[in-house]
Amino acid sequence: MFKSINGILVVTLVASVMLISSCQEEEVAGIVSPEDNAVATIEALNTITAMTEGDDTLWYSITVDKMLKQDVKFSPVFVGESTVDLSDLVIIGGVLKASTSSVKLGIVMAPDELAESKEVFEMEISAKSDLSYNFQLNMDKSNVVISAGEVSDYDMNLDWNTVTYDLVEDGEVETLDMCELEVDFDILIEGANGSNYGGATGDCPETTDFRDLPVGSYDITIDFYGVGDDFPADVGLDIPYSVAIANNTGDVYQYEGSFNSNDAGNVSKVIGQLVMASDGSFSVTLAE
Repeated sequence: MFKSINGILVVTLVASVMLISSCQEEEVAGIVSPEDNAVATIEALNTITAMTEGDDTLWYSITVDKMLKQDVKFSPVFVGESTVDLSDLVIIGGVLKASTSSVKLGIVMAPDELAESKEVFEMEISAKSDLSYNFQLNMDKSNVVISAGEVSDYDMNLDWNTVTYDLVEDGEVETLDMCELEVDFDILIEGANGSNYGGATGDCPETTDFRDLPVGSYDITIDFYGVGDDFPADVGLDIPYSVAIANNTGDVYQYEGSFNSNDAGNVSKVIGQLVMASDGSFSVTLAE
């Protein structure tokens, strides 16, 4: 009886190994869209190859020839040599709800408050990243739209948080940066036709967007507004600052300077001029 049981165990083990080996040799078939699945048609409603951060929106119309049982999300997927990515976008709509046949998708290049050179984008609009796509849409017949172009910038950044100060109180040393000491520099853009004080907020660092300035010439001024109550008096600390200005033709202008902490509230400097043209373009000339 014992030998018979052992024989049964051996036969069972061999059969199991053969079954596992057979399964391992089989290839797993990919998901294939049945011929009667819905077909999605995507159409670009506008074409903008020269976009401005925060100003322009690309719109797409998405329709299916038969209603779906589940929601499907359509979205962009970047391809090619895009320097733009999903973090640069604000997406409007694009979710095709169950039992509906159409939806609109809007894509905005979001303002990121960073002075950057001109960026490029190339993206596919589809639902390939949504798992429901595989089971509800015909992958072979649903179309994909390609959009490409450039993105311009109108941002100006001022940063002065590159040095620290060792504050000594009751024998204890605390290393603080300029933001923690409430050092306040501002960007002022002023001219005969208008002004922009969006860079005079008390933020550290300061950023401003000047795309809405009227046509004209403007001074770019850096102002040392003040320091916080905890900043030691008469320490004579040089505080360097740097300015970056993004030109919508693709250049980024850089300027560096410094103020002495003893001059807080009493000093400013014109670092250059900005000229706005009637077509929305602009040029910058920085001081030596």
